[in-house]
Formats: sequence, structure tokens, C-alpha cells
Amino acid sequence: MARPGLSHEDSLTINRIFSENAPSSYLDNELESMVAHGDLRDLTIGNAHTMEQYDSIMESNASLTRRLFYPFAKKIFEFKEQGLEIKDIAKGFAVVFMKMLPKALFLYLPFLAFILWLFHNKKNWWYFDHGVFTLHYFSFLLLVVAIFMLFNLLDPLLGSYAIYRFINALLLIVAFTYGVLYFFMAYYRFYGNGSLKSLFKALFLFVVNGFTFTFMILSLIGISLLMVN
Repeated sequence: MARPGLSHEDSLTINRIFSENAPSSYLDNELESMVAHGDLRDLTIGNAHTMEQYDSIMESNASLTRRLFYPFAKKIFEFKEQGLEIKDIAKGFAVVFMKMLPKALFLYLPFLAFILWLFHNKKNWWYFDHGVFTLHYFSFLLLVVAIFMLFNLLDPLLGSYAIYRFINALLLIVAFTYGVLYFFMAYYRFYGNGSLKSLFKALFLFVVNGFTFTFMILSLIGISLLMVN
């Protein structure tokens, strides 16, 4: 049975996919071909080559995963129709992401302060005190982000030099490692408790913050991708 907006051959292919209960792969092996060519011409999403095919598959099997991924599929197929290369998309994504990251960190401050407030003595520490700590720590993180934004501005000039790429990667590793250690050093200095219990509490809070922060970053990545023009 032919599907609206599709050729008979495409319709048969889609019907075969679902009749065989083929697994739904949203960025399947065709992604390797896409990367090799540097563009999106061979990209398929959920076994669809175009947005029309993706919509047709949605009509047959509108799973929760497909519904959640729908706006991203629409954006990626939009890039494909425009003939954009991966490097152009990546460049636009980096610009949007770096602009939004400081704002996202600022909005995340009250949430981290609330987590700290939950796990500390309410008589000794007010919510405002934890806000001071989070402001101090995220000011440090924003400084690191600002430094790498400056390095990003140098990419068009120095990006082709191996020594520059090496230094950039090395600084990224150092900044990440020091950023992790800085949390524990700042926690110890601010809360003034060097006991083993305090260390485990700091570790627990760091892990909880890591999960929530990762969720925020992943959300920011998705939003940034949708905002790329």
C-alpha cells in the first residue's frame, strides 16, 4: 500500500521495516557515511531519508521516543535540505551553545544552593549562605568558560597548527580536573569541616550535582541545536 507523499518503492521499504520488526535506530550506521562525506546527504533517521518519510513512519508507529525526537529530526532534515556541511552546523552550534551556557549556569545556581541547603544543618546555615558558595564556585566555572571562549576566537587563525590543538586539549583536561578538585577545596574552606563525614558528604553532593548538571547540559545541547539557523 502506497503512503501519501512517498514513491511506491519508498512505501514498500517502510512497510518491510515494520513487518520485520526492525529495531528503531535514530542515528544508525549511515551516520558513519555522513561523517566521512562531511555533510548530511546520506543521513537517515529512524530509517527515513526525508522528513516526509519520518512523518509517514510516525503515522505507523508513533512511539514515545519518536515523539520526543521529532523536533530534532525536523531540524536535522532542515539542515539536510539546505545542503549544510557538518562543520558549518558545528560552528553554528558552538556559537549558540557558548552564548547560552553562562545564562544556564546562572539559572542553575539556585538549584544547587537548594541541594546544599537540604543536606546541611538548617540552624547553622541559611539558604543564602549556600547561595554564596554556589556563586563563588560558578564564578570560577564561568571564568574557565570565558577563557575557552577566547581560545575559540583563535581557532580560525591557529586551528590548523598541531601545537595549538595540543595546548588547547591539554588546557581542557587541566581545567576539567582542577574544576573537580576546586569543588572539594572550596567546600572545605567554606564549610570549615575537615572530618571524614564532611568528605563523604562533599563527595555525595558532587555526584548529585554531577547528575543534575549533566541533565542541564544535555538539555542545553538539545536547545542549542534547535536554535541553530
